[in-house]
Order: sequence, then C-alpha cells, then structure tokens
Amino acid sequence: MQRQSRNTTTAVEEDRCEGEEPLKRRTCCACAVEWRSSASARSTCGLYPAVAPAKRKKSEPHNFASAQGRTAALRGLCVEQQDTGSAFLEIPTRSSSFYVRGDPGQRIQTCNMDNSSTDKQLSPNTMEEIGIPYAIKRGPTDLLRSLADTIDIDPTAPHFALIDDPLTIPTDSQRDLYFVAKEMGRRAAQQLAQEWPTLFMYDTDVPRIEAYRPQKSSDFFEFSPTVESLQKLIARKEVIGANQLYDKLATENITIPREVLVDLFRLLVYYNGKPIPTAEIPWHGYRNYGCQVEQEREIWDSGGSADLLFEELEKDEEIYSVMIAGLCKYHNAECTTRALELYKEMCDRNFVPTVEAYHGLITIAKTWQEAVFYLKDMALRSVKPNIKIFNVFIEKSMSMQLRDQFNTAIKIFNEAVAVGCKPSLRTYSLIMKSCLKQRNVNKSVLLAHLVHILEKLEQAEAIQMLEKGDEEFFISAMDFAYQTRNIVIAERILALYRAPNNCVRLPAFLGEAEFYGLYLRIVISQSPLHELEKQYISLVPRVVPLSNNLAMSMLQRLQTEKNVPWLFSRRLIEDFITSRHVLRPHLNQQLRFYLLNVDLKKMTMEQKEELHDLVMKIVDIFVEISRFSEVKHLQKAQKKLDPDFIADMSLMMMKLAEKERAWKFLALLLNEEAKRGEAATVSNERPPNYEILNLLMQEALSEGNWYNASCCLQIMALYSLSENLKWEVERISKHCKLTSIQKKILESFVDIRN
Repeated sequence: MQRQSRNTTTAVEEDRCEGEEPLKRRTCCACAVEWRSSASARSTCGLYPAVAPAKRKKSEPHNFASAQGRTAALRGLCVEQQDTGSAFLEIPTRSSSFYVRGDPGQRIQTCNMDNSSTDKQLSPNTMEEIGIPYAIKRGPTDLLRSLADTIDIDPTAPHFALIDDPLTIPTDSQRDLYFVAKEMGRRAAQQLAQEWPTLFMYDTDVPRIEAYRPQKSSDFFEFSPTVESLQKLIARKEVIGANQLYDKLATENITIPREVLVDLFRLLVYYNGKPIPTAEIPWHGYRNYGCQVEQEREIWDSGGSADLLFEELEKDEEIYSVMIAGLCKYHNAECTTRALELYKEMCDRNFVPTVEAYHGLITIAKTWQEAVFYLKDMALRSVKPNIKIFNVFIEKSMSMQLRDQFNTAIKIFNEAVAVGCKPSLRTYSLIMKSCLKQRNVNKSVLLAHLVHILEKLEQAEAIQMLEKGDEEFFISAMDFAYQTRNIVIAERILALYRAPNNCVRLPAFLGEAEFYGLYLRIVISQSPLHELEKQYISLVPRVVPLSNNLAMSMLQRLQTEKNVPWLFSRRLIEDFITSRHVLRPHLNQQLRFYLLNVDLKKMTMEQKEELHDLVMKIVDIFVEISRFSEVKHLQKAQKKLDPDFIADMSLMMMKLAEKERAWKFLALLLNEEAKRGEAATVSNERPPNYEILNLLMQEALSEGNWYNASCCLQIMALYSLSENLKWEVERISKHCKLTSIQKKILESFVDIRN
C-alpha cells in the first residue's frame, strides 16, 4: 500500500509568476501538502523524501486552480522554512498539536486550519512564531535517577525478592540463610573479578560503575617500604599490614613524620592491634548475622603494638587521651588501673584530657559519685561535653538501679540541652527505656514526653544518625506504643520512620522485623478487620516473619470476627503451611478449630474448592511426615499423627464432600499396627475431643451406615472412657437398620467396656 501511494500521489508542476523566479511545486496527496522549492526557500513533506522535480506536460491541469496556489496550502498544518537547514515534520491526524524538530536557530512559521478548508489561503493573522528551546544539559545518570524515582517498594511481594511465588515462602531461618547465601554469591563474583580482571577489560559501559569492577587490593609484601605506603595502609584500615610496614621502616631507619605516627597510633589503639571487627565490614548480611556469633575482644592486648608505640612517642595531651580511651574501651581490672594512673599523670603535668578520654573514664566508673566527679572536672577544665557523655550517664543511672531512674534521666537530658548538646535518637531511646524499667512511673507522663519528641523530629529538616544505637529509638518508641495500646502514636512513629527526611534505618530481617512486628500487633488489637487485612498482607512475610506469637494472635483475632473475607483466611492458612506452623501442636490445634468453624454456606463453589485443596494439602503433609520412619536419614524428623488431628481433619473432609477418604483416615485410630513398632505412624497422645466424635457419629447416622457408626462407637470407647455409650447404641439402632445379632453385639460391647 505504501509503494502504491508513493507512485501515484506525487505530482510536479512548474509555473512562472511575473517578476518571480521559476517555482517548482510538488503536491503530496497523502497529506494534502503542496510546497515550492527554490534557491531561497525549500521545505520537505516529512512523509516522502525530496526528489528531483519532473517537468509538467502541457496537457496536465494544475492541482490548485487558484492563481494564488503558489503559496503552500495544506489541510491541517503548513510549515514554511525560510533559512537554510533541514527540518522534520510529523503531520497530526485531527489534532492541532504537532511536533517540529530542527536546528534551534531556525524560525518556523505555523498555521492551523480547519480540515475541511483545504483551498483557503493562509491568513497573516494566524501566523505564530515558535522558538525551539535548546537541549537541556543532563548528566550521564540523570535518566537512571528519574527512573529510580518512579520505583517504590511493592508491599505485595516477598522481601528482597528472595522468592517469586508467595506459596513457597521459606521459614525465618531459611530466609536468613538465603539472604546471606545471596550476599556470599556477590562476594564470590567480586573475588573472581579481582582475580581475573582481564576478562572484563573490554567492557565499555558508561558511566563506569566501580562496584562492578573491583580492583584487587595490593598485598602488604607488594608495598614498597616508604612513608607513602604506610599512609595508604592506615587510610585503608589495614591494621596488621600497617604495623608490619612500620616495623620494617623502623628496621631500615627510615624517618617517619610524627603526624603519620600519631595516625598509626590511633589506628592500633582503636582496634587493639587486631583486624577490623565484623561490625565494620561493608557486607550487610555477614555483618548483621556475624556480630551475633562473634564476641568482641574486650581484653586489652597488654604489651602489644599499641603499648610499644605509646612508649616511643613523645607524650602530649592527644597521646595520653587516645591511650586512656583505648584502655577504657577494652577494659579489665588491669586496664582500669592503668587508665586511672595515666589520668593522674596527665593532671600532674597540667594536661587537659579530651572528651573521648573523659567518656572512657565515665564508662568505667564504679560509682555514681565517681562519674559525677569526671563531669565536674570537665566543667572545671572547660572541656565541652558531647551528647555521648550524657547518654553514658543515663545508662549509668539504669545499670546502678537508682531509685528515681526516670526523673534522673530527664534531669540529665535537660542538662545536655542547657550546655548546647543536640540530643540523638539514642538519647530519646534511653529515656523511654528508663521509664519502662521503672514500674511506678505513670505511663501518661512518658506518653507526653514521647509526643513532644515526635513533634521535634517531625519538624526537623533531616534526621541524621549521630551515634551507634540511634536506630533503636524506633523500636523503643513502638514498644511503648504497643504496651499502651496506642494506635495513634504507633501511626505517627511509623510515618516518621518512613518519612523522606529520615536517614536512620533499621537492619533488615533483624531490627526492621521487630519494629514492624510490634506495629502489626497493635493493629491486631486496635484496628478494624479491613485495616488489619491490608497491613497483614503488606507486611507478612515480606518484612515481618509469621512467628508463633503473631500466628496465635492472628487466629485469636479472626475467631472473634463473624464475616472474615475468604481471601484473608486463605492467605493466613497458606502462611501457616509455608511457615511450618501446622507442625506445631498448639498452633495446629487452633488452626483446626478455626477451619471447623468456617461457615461453608456463605462460600462460593470456587472458594469451597480452594478450602478443599488447602485441607487436603495439610492432611497430605502430615501423612507424608508420619511415614518418615521408612527412610533411614529422615527418621529423626518423623512426626506421628495425633488422634485429635485425625478426628478433626476427618470431620473437616466430610464437610467438604470427601467422605470416603475421611472414613479411611479415621480408621487409622483403630489400626493397631499403625500404633506399634518402629514403623508406627499414629501416636497414643492427645486423644480426640468427644464433641468431635459425636459429630462424626451424626455424619454416620445421617448416612444410615451402621459400619461407620460402629467404628465411631469403638473410637469413643477407646478414647472417651468417662462417657456412657448405651445411649449411642440406641441412636445407632434408631437410625440404622441393624439385625438382632448386630444390636446384641453392640450392647455386649458396651457392657464389657463399662
């Protein structure tokens, strides 16, 4: 179609106007555009390329009868270019909007005309001048940043995209393991890139992302014995390498400036001459989980590299203060004594300790009076304290179990504000902890303080992390809101944590899960059902794992509701399965009770089928686990079927029209082979409830099946020893057609059992 229009829709005319140079007009029938081409003015249609004009035969008529047709006429748009250069034009259909692209210096005249008036001459009043703006200068990553601003957390997806299908969500321990394993994979990839950098030497990505092109760090033995090499190792916090290079420089009698020696001394004292701890490595997973296993070195390396360098350096206020701070950080009885001796030596030489030295001395103070003495000494020597000093005092008031801990913490806080110290989030967290620890304090007092703190933080331009432990404020505040059951305060804390001006974040899977878990518990007890459903689906298990307590709280809340949406119930049942809570007896019992009380009359056929699939899945899981005794390496993981589970699930299957399998499953309670021996699959613990057995009896009687009714009678006799079963025999005789012999057998069975 396009080829045909190209051959048939273009006509070329040649005409001459008096006093004008020869004009060549070409008309495009596809867009109803006629234009002229000359040495002074030239334009193109945009749909077809410019071609050499052909001469018009004399017999051919003009495309435009008017003598004024030498001007450009078009149906919806006319563009005339007066300067040199090229322009590109897209013809709109029925819209008056259009797009013009060309050199910024060109002047383009446009005219909008009605689609019906194709032969009208353009009026000068309709002409408008449009200036094309210059291109905006953008950085190489501006487009990526703009795209990133459109992306947000998907509350319906699993956390960190560890999995794709919500039905395959792992348990808490597996999720943590997957997170660390994923990080270890990235570490292995970086190590490969460091070992074989030539494999990536031809990458031409712009901008270059250095994180994807890691460089292998030079070994200590590759460094030349120079002062510059020592400075590089100190800057990279290579504690062992810097110490070894210093020994090598000292052996070769190379002069090292005092500034470099002081930097090395700070490094050795701060890390106690050991490599950096796990808490400071850049890998989040190993840092968060490794810190729980690794114990920090709290004993000072006596006679180590820091002590040797301390003896060699000329003593001044800075050297003394750094040494005192290091001894207090890795303190024991010997270090405490030595730190006090150095402090006394400084006082004798009229040296003023730094605030870091005073912080260490207050930390190791054994009594409250000793800590106050150092604070007074700071005021006497005009050493301005920082907020860490006052935080240590609040911790001291709690550890020493002062009588009025909360009021003491408030006084310390007011003193910090009076001397110009900006409180950190950890300061607020310690104040709340002191109140929660003191039982006789009215919670309304702390609530007023918390509201005042939230108002200050909400008005702040940015919430920055000032010291380690600031992130604990959000957990402490949410814990207080949970204890007071205050949903309004909880919402404000959550909004503050999610605010764009908050730069403090909790570690994933650890503090973040605890924070959102406390918030969800408040929602369970205080919010309506629709809000609970919204928050539960958005948080569990993406951020908050379904723990035992949370699962129990959810079941207890839903059991109090009459009209629970099936989608919500299905999601909770699926989470019970994927988190393995169905294997825990007390939670499994609560789940069965919830399933048995589901109103099937209000459910659609599709919903009943979904419930049927979930129930059968639970039964299949337990049957499979009960047979683990048949596999040698799975024998320790075997879990036998409890009688109450068999009875409850049999009744549930009967309600869902799985009666044949339900009666077979219930018959396991009468199978002695399944209860004895190493291959036993049924336990003798947790007998079934008599009410459940009575409902099973009613199902058998409604069918008129004397055999199933007799099985129920036998199970009642086996597990309900205190019940009189003669009435059950009468019920069977009334609803089932028994022969005289069958009735006599049942009566004799009951008499023997009694």
